[in-house]
Amino acid sequence: MKATIKEYLDQRAAEDPQFAVTYAKPNKNIDECCNYIMQQAKKVGNAVMIKNEVVYGWAVHYYDEDDIKNVKPVPSSSVRTSKSAKSVPNVELTPEEKEAARIQAIEELKQQEKAKLEAAAKKAEEARKKKLQEKREKEEVYQPSLF
Repeated sequence: MKATIKEYLDQRAAEDPQFAVTYAKPNKNIDECCNYIMQQAKKVGNAVMIKNEVVYGWAVHYYDEDDIKNVKPVPSSSVRTSKSAKSVPNVELTPEEKEAARIQAIEELKQQEKAKLEAAAKKAEEARKKKLQEKREKEEVYQPSLF
C-alpha cells in the first residue's frame, strides 16, 4: 500500500509544482500519511471498500493540511488492503439495473435531505417558541391600581 501511494504522490508532485512544494514538507512522511489513510478508512466503517481516488485524496489532504500531526498507527489486524482482502468478482449491471439503482439512490438522497430540512425547521420553530416564551416571561405586566 505504502509503495502505491508513494508512487502516486511522486507522480502528482512531478506534474503539479504547487503540490511538489507541499509534498516536500519536512514534518510530513509517507508512514504517517499511510497511518492517516488507515484512520480515515477506519472511520468510514467496517468491511467497506474505498475507491482509489478517495484514498489518494486522503493522501493529498494529509500533505496539504499542516494541522494533521502525530498520527497514531492503526493496528494492521483491523484493516485489510485489497491485496489481503478476498477477491470479489466483478459484476456487470444491465442498463436497466443501473438506472434502477440510480433512481433508488436519488430517492434515498431526497428522503435524507427532506428529513434534514424537517429537523432544521422543527429546531428553528422550537427556538422561536422558546425565545417568545422567554420574552413573555421577561415582560412585566404593570397594571396600575385604581384604588
